[in-house]
Amino acid sequence: MNPQNNRPTVAVIAQQSPPNAEPDSLFAQQSVAGEDTPWWQRNFLLQQPTLVNAWNAVFPTVVVNIFGIVIFLRMGWIVGTAGLFQAFVVLALCTLFSSVTVLSAIGICERCQIRSGGIYFLVSHVLGKRIGGAVGLIYTFGQACATALVALGFGESMAKLAGIFSPVAIKTLSILVLVVLNAMNFAGLRFIIRLQLLLMCFLAIAIGDFLLGAVLFTPLDSEAGIGEMSAERLSLNWHSHYGPANCTPFSESSENEEHQNNAMALGQESFFSVFGILFANFIGVLAGVNMSGNLVDPLRNIAEGELSALGASFALCFLIMLILGASVDR
Repeated sequence: MNPQNNRPTVAVIAQQSPPNAEPDSLFAQQSVAGEDTPWWQRNFLLQQPTLVNAWNAVFPTVVVNIFGIVIFLRMGWIVGTAGLFQAFVVLALCTLFSSVTVLSAIGICERCQIRSGGIYFLVSHVLGKRIGGAVGLIYTFGQACATALVALGFGESMAKLAGIFSPVAIKTLSILVLVVLNAMNFAGLRFIIRLQLLLMCFLAIAIGDFLLGAVLFTPLDSEAGIGEMSAERLSLNWHSHYGPANCTPFSESSENEEHQNNAMALGQESFFSVFGILFANFIGVLAGVNMSGNLVDPLRNIAEGELSALGASFALCFLIMLILGASVDR
């Protein structure tokens, strides 16, 4: 006879135990206390995803993606080249195209079961896996290019801040930034969410400093063309002023005469060249949709976070353009 067959089951032991007996295991004590998840799953999240909502994940993610390097380094060039009126038109078109994309994603989420996978899941569910995979690759490539653009802008800003104007130093700093960003991806979503909230605070401080400083404490620098906001300066910056592509720094730094000629013959700036520069900032507008597998209520969180972030970004960019056009000479 097998002695294991004589062992009592868990149910029999539970029936034979006194009603006031204390649990004899850690998980049993936690179950009595109302904690049904084992401690190793709660602490290390081996199986359960990190659940977030619209305001601590989707909204800051989209805003941080939209307010990229172009807003801080090239917004003045956009207003000065396209003029204030056409700059508003470019911003409106970028917001319109992004809104159509976001509303389409929300409509797909309403009509199908939302799963993890983000953009790939939505496109593959509507158009099929083959087309969805192709679109997913294109989207990933676009995100990679946008990340490289932001890293390069960060390297350029930090190098100029340190007084270093070597192209090698700028590229080295940019590569280091990409390495750090790649390491952050391995840290997990919980770390990324906390970091994005910190970046959101820095972004709010930077934008608030610009808006309040321009209205209350405008620094007067006639040599740099910065003055108080006025209707006269606003009217002067209202119309466009397209000219040849300005590649003077690249042509002067090159010792090859042929390279200088090629750098100076890149054509004329136009409405579409300005549109291409600003629209690159709206590539990450669907970053909140990519978090569909980690949202508490995906449909509601995506709709609230995406639309509110898009509206707030449009309003802030509009104010930045208006202040630049009213306080800075062309």
